[in-house]
Amino acid sequence: MKRKRILYCSIGLLFCGLITTLFTYNSHSIASNVSLISIFLGTAGSILSLFIPTQFEKIIHENDWKNVSGDLTYIIQYREHGIKTPKATFFLKTDSGYTAVEIYFSFEKNDVIAKVGRRCTGKIIVH
Repeated sequence: MKRKRILYCSIGLLFCGLITTLFTYNSHSIASNVSLISIFLGTAGSILSLFIPTQFEKIIHENDWKNVSGDLTYIIQYREHGIKTPKATFFLKTDSGYTAVEIYFSFEKNDVIAKVGRRCTGKIIVH
């Protein structure tokens, strides 16, 4: 959530710069034209960056694991998580919440493949 707050602040500052530039805009000045275009593009880029995923979370229940060649496997496809060159962390569900545990992960064509020794409930965070 901290990332979004920073992005909102940067968009606000760029928007203030855009408004200020509009008040001082001189259509006959090359510097004024470049300034207006730069601030407009910066504001648009910051707004677009709000929609780029930075992490993906998936809750996995005991019955979600599939037996593939003797391994209990769960696959999160790239089109679902949308993160290029993913890394992943598994959190095991406990009575008090979630605990990070190490499991085997592999990555094929940006798909995340998780393997465990026994069925369990937890969540995978892809980042």
